[in-house]
Amino acid sequence: MLRSLIDSYLFPRVCHICGRKLVDNERYVCLHCTELLAHTNFEPKADTPLFQRYARQHDIAAATALFHYTTASRLLVHRAKYHHHTALAKYLGELMAYEYADTDFLNDIDFIVPVPLHWIRKFWRGYNQSEMLCQGIATVTGRNIDTKHLVRVHNNQSQTTLNHEERRKHKQGLFALLQDHQWNGKHILLVDDVYTTGATIDACIDTIRNNSNNVTISIYTLTYAGLTNLR
Repeated sequence: MLRSLIDSYLFPRVCHICGRKLVDNERYVCLHCTELLAHTNFEPKADTPLFQRYARQHDIAAATALFHYTTASRLLVHRAKYHHHTALAKYLGELMAYEYADTDFLNDIDFIVPVPLHWIRKFWRGYNQSEMLCQGIATVTGRNIDTKHLVRVHNNQSQTTLNHEERRKHKQGLFALLQDHQWNGKHILLVDDVYTTGATIDACIDTIRNNSNNVTISIYTLTYAGLTNLR
């Protein structure tokens, strides 16, 4: 108990959005900032922009995102992605799972698969934030995580200034599927932190489709920037 008191004094629990000290019933985000997180309220198989894009182009079983990409959710993504807050990323993954706990969205998933980082980038960052999201989802659902088969084979540069078509071309050949027969006939859930143009997920899907048979794919991202102006 003494150690806990010392830790709370030296390392106070603060909100990852506003920096305010958290109270006992708050985890990572204060109640005020929680209200700032804009849920997409997407239904995974409904007529939403995200699902319709993939249902039309890639025959995807389901596609959804938890939050719109606004200032509040962007801060959470950046802290989880660049500031070694792996516990925050896992917590956000738990929220992703709880969002659809009363639906059948995650019921028949065989493997939760994070969009992979190249091993060099993962080495310097220390972790893959999308894998941390997967760990949070797995904690709630009990589904298995697979980080061994879908791999990134090239360490591409930043694409923040590229449009969708440029990003799509830049992504060609970035990924590989190892021991592809392991996924035949399985249902996988591709997980990433931010959906922007979808070029990265497109490249993952193309790699899976070209190197396996009868794989069902669903998509789940923490945030969706497709139709959202940052605010």
